[in-house]
Amino acid sequence: MGGVNTGAGPSRYARALAELAQEIGPERADELSAQAGSLACALGNGADLAALMTSPRVSREEKNELLRNIFGEGLSEEIYGLVDLLLRKGRAGMIGPVLERFRALAREQKRVTAAEVVSAVPLTDSQIGKIREILEKSLAKTVEITAETDPSLIGGLRVTADGFAADWTVKGRLDGLKKRLLRNCPEITCTFF
Repeated sequence: MGGVNTGAGPSRYARALAELAQEIGPERADELSAQAGSLACALGNGADLAALMTSPRVSREEKNELLRNIFGEGLSEEIYGLVDLLLRKGRAGMIGPVLERFRALAREQKRVTAAEVVSAVPLTDSQIGKIREILEKSLAKTVEITAETDPSLIGGLRVTADGFAADWTVKGRLDGLKKRLLRNCPEITCTFF
């Protein structure tokens, strides 16, 4: 959405919403986090919605009305209030980053972390469960896994979670071998590969 700002601004607003969520209780905090995810996803995936929300030609009132028409009661007054505050302050471009930062803070408070697992072929639920179990034991947190498929990996897995990254893919190993060969044998040219 409009220039993504990842500085102190989004964190400040996100922390304020996280504190409010803590005060109103864990169930409501989970609801707010889910609502923040829905709105952030809509803004991230909807170029038209993002453009309207950041357009100086659309009034603050029209932007608020647009969101209420789209989401209705699917968003709480806390989320609508945050959006309106950001609109009043001329920070519409920060809505997505604030919501994403809030979701990260909510996960931290619950000792939950997100993990991304990319494999060459789709993983079964059992395989994802085993990966989750290993990560939860290693990180001492509950792990929410997003599994993706990338056939270019040829085989194996690439895992990122909580600052941890590991590449156990065939493609990753071949790339590593290529780098070592090029470093140790300068006479081999890149066209060879």
